[in-house]
Amino acid sequence: MGEYTAFNNERVDLKVKKDLEYIVTEIRKNIKAISIILTGSFGRGEGTVIQDKGRLYFMSDYEICVVSSRLKTREICSALSRKISKELGVATSISRISPERLKYNRNINISKGGINPSIFMYELKAGSKILYGQNLLKKNILKPQDISLWEGIKLLLNRMAEYFTLSLSDDSKLLVKSNWMNKILLACGDILLLHSRQYHYSYQERKNRLISLLNIKNYPFLNEKKLEYIIKSYSAKLNGNYKWLQELNLQKVNQLTEDVLRFALRNEMHITFSSFGLFPQSYLNTKKNFYKYYIINFYYFKGPLIENFIYLVKLFKWRIFPHIKIVHYINIPFHHLIYSVIPPLYFFDLLSREHKKYIVNFANKIIFLFKGRSSRDIRKIRREISKIWFRICYGKNV
Repeated sequence: MGEYTAFNNERVDLKVKKDLEYIVTEIRKNIKAISIILTGSFGRGEGTVIQDKGRLYFMSDYEICVVSSRLKTREICSALSRKISKELGVATSISRISPERLKYNRNINISKGGINPSIFMYELKAGSKILYGQNLLKKNILKPQDISLWEGIKLLLNRMAEYFTLSLSDDSKLLVKSNWMNKILLACGDILLLHSRQYHYSYQERKNRLISLLNIKNYPFLNEKKLEYIIKSYSAKLNGNYKWLQELNLQKVNQLTEDVLRFALRNEMHITFSSFGLFPQSYLNTKKNFYKYYIINFYYFKGPLIENFIYLVKLFKWRIFPHIKIVHYINIPFHHLIYSVIPPLYFFDLLSREHKKYIVNFANKIIFLFKGRSSRDIRKIRREISKIWFRICYGKNV
């Protein structure tokens, strides 16, 4: 096993080490950092790098957290992310995290008071490397058993939305598409591990636990073949070999994804529905469940109005001014409004003609609210929804 990947490749380790040294130097030139942390796949020592015909292809990003008390650090981090990604030829994400958030495991920097344990904060503390400064990762370490199943649901919904960004890509990016399909299978496995209280920050350990600890009898929708798909997705993540995806039965994979999502929604949020064409209504009618998952807390003050106010501030900053009719949805956190349309768009080909028409209209209503471009072309609708999702759920303008 290499220092940064699951396989031993001296060339990859030297490249990553050199890149990280440059990243730390550039950050320290521009930011007074308390700590600089390598998180994500490379932080766990499980980065995915493919070597083909003498070239290295990085399938994993460099994910860097800069611990700083200064608010302006965020803008500097964004600029550095773009600059360094271009210079290194490897996607690099540099983000600011406040010392208080890191200490108390809060969901975002401005939250105060109670927390909802998240996959991100657990993995940040349990599976990261300190590149510079103080080691603040040992304080208040989260237990994976405390992470709610909602975190897995959110992960799968995010993977579906990310896949939409590839909907207009051509076949020359087949490797990238395969990588995202693999990520969807990984999210299915993570949901099962969260439900069975066996989640772990390491992909290798997650793979081992799925093989040895998951009792298929507890999940009647699983069979040996479907479980094999999930286990192979973990292997592909570790060794960078996505060729096995060419052998996939996509119909079975879609059925597995649907079954896992339905199972998680039923168990965590008590949501059931006969068809994904009816999903938005079923999802948004369970607003009381959303109270368990608020991202932003201010001690005793929390709710959709606070979250949506923050979202609107971000949109205005990017000179994006939602339509006034968005006030009709002000009591629904905007990210849940986006999530309500992602599964039916993902499973769109499986819907009846009537439900397809309804989902197209519903998706266009959301696009209209956020001043996107409406369309009758499902690929373009997916792309517009993914743009809105990036802004609302990831806080990035695209």
